[in-house]
Amino acid sequence: MSTPDPHGFIGTETVATRFGSFEFRGGYPTAQAITQLYELRTFNRAVEVFLSQVAAVSMFYQRKGLNDFGVDAVNKFAISETLNGAKQLFLTSNTETVYGTSFLDLKRDGPVVVVAPPKMYGGALDTWQRSVVEIGPGGPDKGQGGKFLFLPPGFMGEVPQGYFAVKAPTYGMWFVVRGFLLTANPIKLSP
Repeated sequence: MSTPDPHGFIGTETVATRFGSFEFRGGYPTAQAITQLYELRTFNRAVEVFLSQVAAVSMFYQRKGLNDFGVDAVNKFAISETLNGAKQLFLTSNTETVYGTSFLDLKRDGPVVVVAPPKMYGGALDTWQRSVVEIGPGGPDKGQGGKFLFLPPGFMGEVPQGYFAVKAPTYGMWFVVRGFLLTANPIKLSP
């Protein structure tokens, strides 16, 4: 052998890994090692499936939570009455803004117009939690507000003037914005 084996695998009968030891005979895995490797591959694929579905499952429950709360139609929108505190069940909310949110069902409702007032910050995410459009300074409205027209996948119709057209890659769209306080805090902080 002219090439050094930096891992020490060549010539060994057992390869120790963080996933266990695998036995080899004559350079080939034993039946037990093959079974172990298949089990490891199955486990790894299960982890990949779990991780790849977390976003969609989260969106499913986001939508369910809004529906259970009464935000179950295109013309309904949840707006926080107070600033969030430590007991709110939001992953990334803060205590300096008020939130507004809705879940759009473009399959049920077809194209939907959402009017965003000036000085909002947020956006819309598809069912896989991928950002589709920003609302606010980084979005097409440049923080001035405007009419956002959400179009379902495969929409072939004509888009009227005066709208920020958003071609949705999925039928479900989570729309969330937050408003910034411009004066002293008139809103009570939730416990």
